[in-house]
Amino acid sequence: MEPTDQHFNEELAELEYKKPTDQRYIHEIRDQAEENRRALLKQCRPVLFDSADEAKFQIGQFLNKAMRKLGVHMDHIPPGKRKSFSKHEVKMMEKRVTRQMKQNDVELHFKRSDDIPYTEHGFYIYHHKEIAYFISEPMIATSKSPLFLPTAIIQGHRQLFLMTNVPKD
Repeated sequence: MEPTDQHFNEELAELEYKKPTDQRYIHEIRDQAEENRRALLKQCRPVLFDSADEAKFQIGQFLNKAMRKLGVHMDHIPPGKRKSFSKHEVKMMEKRVTRQMKQNDVELHFKRSDDIPYTEHGFYIYHHKEIAYFISEPMIATSKSPLFLPTAIIQGHRQLFLMTNVPKD
């Protein structure tokens, strides 16, 4: 059967009719994603550090642990064993990790913006398009911190902390 102008007009009318529904559907998805993000951030716990180097190292550990739980195995080199890699080795590791992330539908985003509170700056890890883990940037804990961290402000000394929901074990 040969398609007619009437057939195309009916299909076009059907597509135009579905447009508002599709936009509402996308809006609902965004609302659900925002609700999930807020719920996840409420589950985060503070992790305290004495130095910036300790905080950076621990961020790497949290990233590695979160990615492993989602099926992405990043190479872990024990401290002091190897400090530099050739460009070829780095490219090979990047390709392997990227491939594993695609296979397991994992995405890693770093967000820092004036539009969001600084306590929400950091790494967002998504699995199947849903937020799975969050690791914040290190922050300085003071008596004016937005979070109540009594152990961090004892005797008025400053201490670094970050917020994460990556499990301890």
